[in-house]
Amino acid sequence: MKSLLALALAAALAAPAGAQIPVNPPVKAATPRPTLNTEFAQSLLPAAPDVADWQPRNRAVAGGKIVITGTGFRPQDFEAVVGASKYKLPVRVGSSTPTRIELDVPADALGVSGAFLVAHHGTQARTLDTTYRLDQPTPALAEMGAGSAVFPYVKKSVHVKVREFPGAKLDVDAVTFGGTCGFHKQPGISYGTPNRAQDLSLEFTVQGWFGQAGTCRLEVRFNPLAADGSSLSRVTLDGELRIEAPVTYSFSSTDDLKSRFGTTLVHFGLGSICTGTLPNGAKVGVDDDGADFSVVIRGGPLEVGCSFRTKEWILPEGVRLKEIEWDSKRTGNRCGLEGTFTSMQFSPGPLSRGALTVKPDASPSVSDHVVFSDKELVFDGQSFKSNLSRPTTMIKPLYLGMQCVSMATVLTNSSGTHGPTLDPQAYRITLKKLVLEGPPNLTLP
Repeated sequence: MKSLLALALAAALAAPAGAQIPVNPPVKAATPRPTLNTEFAQSLLPAAPDVADWQPRNRAVAGGKIVITGTGFRPQDFEAVVGASKYKLPVRVGSSTPTRIELDVPADALGVSGAFLVAHHGTQARTLDTTYRLDQPTPALAEMGAGSAVFPYVKKSVHVKVREFPGAKLDVDAVTFGGTCGFHKQPGISYGTPNRAQDLSLEFTVQGWFGQAGTCRLEVRFNPLAADGSSLSRVTLDGELRIEAPVTYSFSSTDDLKSRFGTTLVHFGLGSICTGTLPNGAKVGVDDDGADFSVVIRGGPLEVGCSFRTKEWILPEGVRLKEIEWDSKRTGNRCGLEGTFTSMQFSPGPLSRGALTVKPDASPSVSDHVVFSDKELVFDGQSFKSNLSRPTTMIKPLYLGMQCVSMATVLTNSSGTHGPTLDPQAYRITLKKLVLEGPPNLTLP
């Protein structure tokens, strides 16, 4: 083959005088190859699947599924991909039908995003979403409530549903609560270990009670469990609840409570008259003070010692003691609370055990009068009720010990020395007011 230089020289010799001979001959341009028209190629394929809807939209969660509905599906031939890498989602052939396709979202799909396309093998593709995402679960409260008419200190069932639960199951016994509702989970109940549902939600119900009224935030804290039982990262969710305000039940005339208290005489000194009516017509023992419940002791020629005790009062569910008020009245200077006069050698000992000794002048608080528990009612080493199934308030037994020194003796006290007297001597303890609060429509006492 002649070289390009030899060909150029021969051309120069054959050219007319004065003609310009190109050093490099023109090179013929290559014929371009035909390009593939992909849209045209697609149009030659059978039609794409007839899709009516798909759920969830916009994003799916690893470990979950995508449901596509439509007509004419062939589960064995169905294909679905996401993103530029064409990540292929497995088809649940066994649970798919000609009108419903179920796709798995594997755990290794996290972070994949882009166009979501579906097709039957060898057919045109249909784009369902151009920016679809395969994400990790984002847990949130789907439901939380305790039903209607929720009042403080009344046991309720609190139902919680978490969507996009990040684990396989949950130990409900280990779930704790916080927030501003003052919620207490009822102890002594085993709640089990529910599994996550196919839609990645998990539901559970616990028994418990709320410690205050008003609109509040209930916080739920738990550690999801993996399928092998290992603990995953802690999750804290919260939602708003409404706790209704309790109704007030006020006993401004406390003589209605005599039968409820069931007051009995538990001790009396030698020669003491503690109940009934004295020869002068004066009443002793349980005796109304106007319209109020009271206990009274009266002096005489001998020393008088009388000790009374009421029975405990276990209040109905949700009922609490809100207010209580005592009053004392003294006639003369020779009667008072047990222990006021040292001349009387008596110790209440076991008679006052498990009871509140009422001292009106000391203004005992509401909390002094009650025991509260959702397990066992115990006071002063004495158990009044165990194996409780609900939050319970008990007004303690009340111990009312009183005494009078003899009217025939010389009395020396802080105010001086006093000789024998015939003036009336008495001491009275009166329950002036008692206020309860709780759910409406209760019959008390």
